[in-house]
Amino acid sequence: MVPRSTISRDVGGLDMSDSEVGKGIRDELEETRRQFHALLASLSAADWDAPSRNPAWTNGQLVFHMLFAFVLIPSLFWLIRLVPRSG
Repeated sequence: MVPRSTISRDVGGLDMSDSEVGKGIRDELEETRRQFHALLASLSAADWDAPSRNPAWTNGQLVFHMLFAFVLIPSLFWLIRLVPRSG
């Protein structure tokens, strides 16, 4: 059996090992996280209270709902397994 880290993948025309692909994904996620945090840090109190593109919510309310879903949904995965699917 070939070690997983040495398996080669064709990624966008590039020949990359799984470990290289994983590092590329982690690096891109880290850069996205950094940019998102910089964006949030740049917002003034007026920006947070300004209407979002959804007229029912301010920017602050929208970010709260995104965070709430991010925190809540993973903790509900067990419930999804218990609820029978209707077909």
